[in-house]
Amino acid sequence: MNLWSNIPRERLNSAKQLPEFDRRRIIANISKTSPMKPWPFGMPTSVNPFVLTIGPSPGESPNKSDTLLNRSSYSLPTCGIPHEKIYYEDSKGFWNKVRFLYQSFALKYSSDLNIEECMAISGNLNFGVGLSGEASVGVIEKEYAKWIPTVTTDYLKPCFIILLGLNTILKDTQVGNWISNSGKWNLNFRTPHEEIEFEKYERKRLVYRIWRYNHGKIVMWPQHPSRSPFTNISIWRASVEEAIEKIKL
Repeated sequence: MNLWSNIPRERLNSAKQLPEFDRRRIIANISKTSPMKPWPFGMPTSVNPFVLTIGPSPGESPNKSDTLLNRSSYSLPTCGIPHEKIYYEDSKGFWNKVRFLYQSFALKYSSDLNIEECMAISGNLNFGVGLSGEASVGVIEKEYAKWIPTVTTDYLKPCFIILLGLNTILKDTQVGNWISNSGKWNLNFRTPHEEIEFEKYERKRLVYRIWRYNHGKIVMWPQHPSRSPFTNISIWRASVEEAIEKIKL
């Protein structure tokens, strides 16, 4: 089965061609693992994302038309089509930036995909479901810290996992122990396997920290998309363009 191929087009085509019985079975197996039923708030994804972003929490920058923030569960992961929530428009432009990242990485390895097809093999998870704008250890929830390594390694199997705003958090001893207890990510987040400098930004030294895992690469992005210098959309785009050239499967 090419559902988790390292070629984006093969992931997408395999998902589209799955018999309905197999599609339902795969989605059900993934959803059984979820700490929130049917699926956690703020975490839209397909069953086979080529690129998966992971952040501390869903944040606190809702769309201006949202009158009330709640933590209602999301619909189940999709298979062959984009998750509807991947098109969310928040007030800080976070989702616009990560959609550009998803598209850029997918097109690097399958240049014939259109934007919707790129979104159909993309996703986002968080280490908690709290509505917080702070990237701190306090927003991390134990059950999600144990769940994420398992669901990524055994079920979603992304080729690229992009960590956003987690550099300091994942070095915390308690958080590290929660992750280690999953038995899936046997990584030292203080010591990357590789470090690559973001050369197009010259005001200070920013780096991508990279680890190898079962299905590809885990990349610690230099900074969260909603934090300086990536509040500047041009610098964000430059960081993505440089990453896809330098970070290979």
